[in-house]
Amino acid sequence: ADAVTGTGTGADTDPDPDPDPDTDADTDTDADTAPAPATAQAPAPAPDPAPAPATGARYPSPMPTKPMTVTQYLAALPKDRRDELKKLRQVVRANLHPGYKEGMQYGMPGWFVPHSVYPAGYHCDPAQPLPFAGMASQKNHMSLYLCGLYYSEEEMERIRTAWKKTGRRLDMGKSCIRFKTIDDLPLDLIGKLVKRMTVKRHVALYEQARAEAGRKSAERKKAKKKTTGRAAATRKKAPTKKTTTTKKRRVAKR
Repeated sequence: ADAVTGTGTGADTDPDPDPDPDTDADTDTDADTAPAPATAQAPAPAPDPAPAPATGARYPSPMPTKPMTVTQYLAALPKDRRDELKKLRQVVRANLHPGYKEGMQYGMPGWFVPHSVYPAGYHCDPAQPLPFAGMASQKNHMSLYLCGLYYSEEEMERIRTAWKKTGRRLDMGKSCIRFKTIDDLPLDLIGKLVKRMTVKRHVALYEQARAEAGRKSAERKKAKKKTTGRAAATRKKAPTKKTTTTKKRRVAKR
């Protein structure tokens, strides 16, 4: 199985992922570095850049330039958002099983099963590896995507129950968990959820969900075909209004 920093087809990857997330120096550097010492020939120092908006403010989307790596994605964010997502990244990476790979997928940092491990890829786009998790900075919030946990209602119920015990509010959409600050997330629970999902289990739940969706789709088509057939038979047997009126006229003439 490929390690987290292996290679896979269908997603851009970070060519030099941080060996130690706690010392991510290349993404922590602020734009307003100290100016060079002034000399008689030195030009006037450039004005300091505008400060990043406070947490919770609206951020421009999409980004001015498309980031090609996770490091570039984080570096392009305002410092407060960058720091929050770096903490989340550390938790995911610390609990991620071997076989997953980190890289950019669908325009955001993500973790997925590479084609070398699961050649079929993602059914929505087989050129993409099978997604497992992701994180993103949106205009009004940040998002955590845990695709593997949405394949099973049992896993979903487990999340709701465990989250409720933490005392935090669960803001869950159809495919993501929304949060304004990292304090909105029970990081210990996030780590446990990631650790529960081995590559083998993730693929098994995904294929099980696909099979169940196919079965339900076939049942709906069968029921629709039966209903359509009954409706057509009823229309064929039922006399039209014109025919009924014509018969009444004939009876009246007699």
